[in-house]
Amino acid sequence: MPVIPALDRLRQTLAQSLPYCGGTFVLPADSFELYYGKENAKFLNLGDTANSHAALDSLQSACEPARFGRNTETVLDETYRKAGKMDTSEFLIRMDVVQSGLLDVVCASLLSGDKSRRRVTAELYKLNVYGEGAFFKSHTDTPTSGNMFGSLVVVFPTPHSGGTLVLRHHEHEWTFDSATLLAGTPNRIAYAAFFSDVEHEVTPVTSGHRITITYNLYWADSESDRKVTAAKPDGINILQPLSANTADVGRVLSEVLEETSLLPAGGTLGFGLRHAYPFPRTWDPYVDGKDPLDGLPALLKGSDLALFEACKALGLQPELKFISDAMDEDEKPVLLDRAIQLCDTEVHESAESVMLEDHNGVIMEEVSADFKPSDAPEDMDKTVRPVYWVTEVGEMNKLASAFIHYGNQGVLSHLYMTACLTVEVGPVGDRKASGN
Repeated sequence: MPVIPALDRLRQTLAQSLPYCGGTFVLPADSFELYYGKENAKFLNLGDTANSHAALDSLQSACEPARFGRNTETVLDETYRKAGKMDTSEFLIRMDVVQSGLLDVVCASLLSGDKSRRRVTAELYKLNVYGEGAFFKSHTDTPTSGNMFGSLVVVFPTPHSGGTLVLRHHEHEWTFDSATLLAGTPNRIAYAAFFSDVEHEVTPVTSGHRITITYNLYWADSESDRKVTAAKPDGINILQPLSANTADVGRVLSEVLEETSLLPAGGTLGFGLRHAYPFPRTWDPYVDGKDPLDGLPALLKGSDLALFEACKALGLQPELKFISDAMDEDEKPVLLDRAIQLCDTEVHESAESVMLEDHNGVIMEEVSADFKPSDAPEDMDKTVRPVYWVTEVGEMNKLASAFIHYGNQGVLSHLYMTACLTVEVGPVGDRKASGN
């Protein structure tokens, strides 16, 4: 197979798209006013770096032990998470992420293309206090709804050391050391926003009190654009570079399409999705209703969104599909336009034949980057689609559909399908031509 450097650059661009953003922000003094406790309410100025240890201890004592999600349960396990939490019904803070301009900055930094203008809602979720020895081991957040795409963590300048936020995604790791960023700077916050599938942890606090509030980030029900302030707010310092955007990915993708050795006669490029989306673990059309792919374009984020929009900007037609796991060694993966359920009575035949005949599936044949139709066997069926996978399809975004497989007796089986992105490209010199 020929070496195509542009393909490596595209993979690298997609992989280096940051799944988070962060920085510091100077806010008006009244933004730091915190009131807590329904009875005998207390006041604390979180922007004052000279707060007494006793005042911060009092806030910590007013918190409950923080629980967290484990599988389908919410549990308390202080060997995994040791911190205090306060629900929104128990405190009031003057800070406003919308009026301050912070939400605009987060959207511009974290989201790509048109999504940076889409309406986003930031819902205040919790106040947390990490005292000395507190920590939270590595985890991912549990989205509270299908519209939730990320979290925004705001750290206040209360003196502390340790408590570094460590983020991981696809074997990349980043650290956000709020203690160092905020040391001795009153009326300044540190903020970090990240997608829901980003694994993260809080390292042990070695001294002081790390106080945070967390917002859940949602796509608003209305897809109309929001007004975006053209100027960056005063006092903001964006520390992390912007995520890979449509223009960056589009430029490299255009270079890829100019490569004469890549699918010279045209063909299909395949991409695994780099972010996790809210697919059900098991899917039943009679229970879950609409096809999970129907709403996926509106939920794309990060490099997945940048790639999707870059394809369209270049005149290509990207498609989100499912690819089935092969049911046995004699069958091959099948590309599907939608999630399917194999009816129990159908599976006297092979699952593969049912997907082809009744669900318009096509067999996926993985090929090399320089594949030409003349390389294919003469007897290759029209139900076979050669695909060159630019990036791998992983285990994320997989769902299962149950059915009864009849042989000598009925056996409960599952068809596993994983979401992916494919795009048809024409021959060299006419890449926009569809079909091959």
